[in-house]
Amino acid sequence: MQEATSNDNLPNPTRGKVLLVIGFSLMLGIGAGTLLYGLQQRQNTINDINIIVHKQSQKLQLLSIMKSSARERSLCLFNMVSREDPFERDDWFLKFNSHGARFASARLKLISLSNTPQEKEFLKKQGERSVKAISAQNEIVDLVQSYNIRKAKELLITGGIPLQNKVFDIIDQYQIFLAENINQRIATINRNHENALIVLMILGLGSFLIGLFLAIHVIRNTTRIAKLNFVEKKLAQVTLSSIGDAVITTNAHGHIQFMNKEAVKMTGWSNSESTNKPILDVMCIIDNKTTKPLTNPVTQAIATRESIISDEHSALIDRNKNRFDIEYKASAILDSDNKNFGGVVVFRDVTETRALAKQLSHQASHDELTGLVNRREFEIRVNQAINNAKVEPRQYALLYLDLDQFKIINDMGGHNAGDELLKQISIIIHQILRESDTLARLGGDEFGILLDGCPIAKASEIAESIRVAIDKFSFYWDDKVFDIGVSIGVIMINAESGSLADIMSAVDTACYTAKDLGRNRIQLYQQSNNELNKRKTEMYWSQRISKAINEDDFQLYAQEILPVNNKQPSRKIYEILLRLEDNENHIITPHVFLPAAERFSLTSAIDKWVISKTFQTISSYKLNEDKFKFSINLSGQSLNTHDMLSFIINSMEETSVPAEMIQFEITESMAIANLSAARKFISVLTGLGCDFALDDFGKGLSSFTYLKHIPVQTIKIDGSFIRDILNDKVSITFVNSINDIAHAMDLKTTAEYVENEAIYNEIIKLNVDFVQGNFISPAIPLHSILNNKLDSS
Repeated sequence: MQEATSNDNLPNPTRGKVLLVIGFSLMLGIGAGTLLYGLQQRQNTINDINIIVHKQSQKLQLLSIMKSSARERSLCLFNMVSREDPFERDDWFLKFNSHGARFASARLKLISLSNTPQEKEFLKKQGERSVKAISAQNEIVDLVQSYNIRKAKELLITGGIPLQNKVFDIIDQYQIFLAENINQRIATINRNHENALIVLMILGLGSFLIGLFLAIHVIRNTTRIAKLNFVEKKLAQVTLSSIGDAVITTNAHGHIQFMNKEAVKMTGWSNSESTNKPILDVMCIIDNKTTKPLTNPVTQAIATRESIISDEHSALIDRNKNRFDIEYKASAILDSDNKNFGGVVVFRDVTETRALAKQLSHQASHDELTGLVNRREFEIRVNQAINNAKVEPRQYALLYLDLDQFKIINDMGGHNAGDELLKQISIIIHQILRESDTLARLGGDEFGILLDGCPIAKASEIAESIRVAIDKFSFYWDDKVFDIGVSIGVIMINAESGSLADIMSAVDTACYTAKDLGRNRIQLYQQSNNELNKRKTEMYWSQRISKAINEDDFQLYAQEILPVNNKQPSRKIYEILLRLEDNENHIITPHVFLPAAERFSLTSAIDKWVISKTFQTISSYKLNEDKFKFSINLSGQSLNTHDMLSFIINSMEETSVPAEMIQFEITESMAIANLSAARKFISVLTGLGCDFALDDFGKGLSSFTYLKHIPVQTIKIDGSFIRDILNDKVSITFVNSINDIAHAMDLKTTAEYVENEAIYNEIIKLNVDFVQGNFISPAIPLHSILNNKLDSS
């Protein structure tokens, strides 16, 4: 315009007209452009608001549902592992599945709404973490339904809760991403609004002739945009308020702009009181261990432009000085120019969750009766001591204690007396130990002690003090006085020590050597002597077994298996048992020599000897096949011996023993470990007429899963359940469950180790088919049984 004004070649009227036309045209064009620009800004704002209102708030609501459902599933798992009543567990299991369905439904809706690469990436990560968490949760459910509560608790601590927290983390990240996205859009709209105002003001000043019209239009559009911005801010606040976790947003200086309801509740500050206050005045975070203040995560995130995540010791002090354990994540909010626009922190109260985790951790690592460290935790500490001794000049001593005469007290006073004795002994031992030492109950009447930084002389002194204290202690129960002792094994842990298994085995050997030498004494483990004796013992038994097989030194014993409740079987049933007589005419049971046989792969040869001699004996007595059945045990090596099947078949043909008189027993663990071989082995022999029994059933965690795949006719319930059936409700439940499932599959059941009348009476109540044990019939030589039966007939 300055060039036009300075053009002297045009006459003034013409110049004025030209200037007027040019100016009017420019202003008209500018006005039209201004109108279009304002309308475009208005439409963009409306579109952004629609996206925020209809999608973002819906996504946040679905995320809250997912998070709530996942948290409820974890609570259901905790209740399942904490309840003893199976029906209560079933109720919690149904709730667990219900929350899972709610979680899955919300996630499907969220997937349909998420269309940005970032959102799809969040959902992908969430899905991957949820798969792992659900897998761990299902495993915990399986353990609970298998009544393995301790392992279920351990898995809940080490796997279930941490994996679920990882799912929470990715959901939190998604929520923060949505919150950041909302604030970024607010920032962009505000900036666009400011730019529009500047343009319109400039155009208003230059557009005098159409200024009034343009001014009215601009004011009208400006007012409309301001209202839309206000509505958008309100909608954003409503959206943030709907989030289940506490949310605080600040400006770039760390001054609070908004707090949702949960944040108001947790901090004790209202929105009106906190607005424009420094977040340091409202959100006071400390270290729960040291109680020292921590750097505020929002100001730190704004300064570093990095996400700040809490550690496991963070706590919030509210306005009333109440303390909450919290987890938080703070992030800076950047505008499109990558400049700090503000900050946001999302946090939640985890006081109960951390308390629960501590409780479960304590239960998993401590003995319920005595409160001492349990075997699992003790072995962890011993293993740490082994590792420490290899890298630093430090000695440790390990003591293994076994109470003498404990069984007498338990038998005479009952389990309550035994439990009380263990508690009192724990107190006595603990008073002698140093603060740095670890005392653990390893099981039954066995204790372990780890002495930290303790040379051999001091270890021997402490061990003797414990032995003397227990020796002087008198236990009173029901007007009876009991004196007890303790046998103690001692081993030193240093840089030359072996593995945990080696050390525990060695100190156990030392302890039982003390028992063998007269009890109530201390035995220091001497590596060279024990190792030499072990090797000599194993070599001796391998040679002795080979000699027994070649020279027929083994003896066949048998124990009768009787029906319960006057059920009359078609045949008398006997389990064939193996014995060996030593040079002093003492009968040796298999548990003495079988470990050496297994090590030197002699069990298959033993099985063949037993099968051959049993068939020959049956054949020589010409027994009526309708009146007798003999049950023979087979080892795991026999299942994998290529000629065992043909050996059995050939032996039956050579001795003319009917297959219907023979039953073979294989252990549950052996059958599962060699499932394919076991199925083939059993199928061939059952096809000939032999029966099979699954021995020691119930030891394996996968018993019921594999049972339908193993074609046996009888289940022999593991003796550990039968022995404890009078005092352990879990054992009764296991026996009852095994019996019911077996009967549902048309299988017979046998209760082993029925050692007294009380156990026998309990078995009768449970409707088990057969019983076996010393109370029913002790094991006697097979020839004696057959002679008596023939004489009586």
